[in-house]
Amino acid sequence: MTTIPDDLLDLLTTDRVGHVASVRPDGSIATHLMWIDWDGEHVLTSSPLRSRKGRNWRANPQASVSVVDAHDPWRVVVVRGRVTDIQPDDGLAFI
Repeated sequence: MTTIPDDLLDLLTTDRVGHVASVRPDGSIATHLMWIDWDGEHVLTSSPLRSRKGRNWRANPQASVSVVDAHDPWRVVVVRGRVTDIQPDDGLAFI
């Protein structure tokens, strides 16, 4: 389980855009700008159900997320792991 330091939680829980990486079918890395959130255990993000990102994660669930503080570019949080669940986001309500 990932633990996010308290002094960096705001980077995952306020309206920031994160850099989210997936692995393409050819093994190269794709980076996506996405809205992110934190539920206390998992990083959450949203994308249309049939997006390239979703297809990438279904084929290879490895992922990485980074968020940089807009006021201090040296203050950053990075989370690496595996996509554990993909759920529909009707009407992109998450965003």
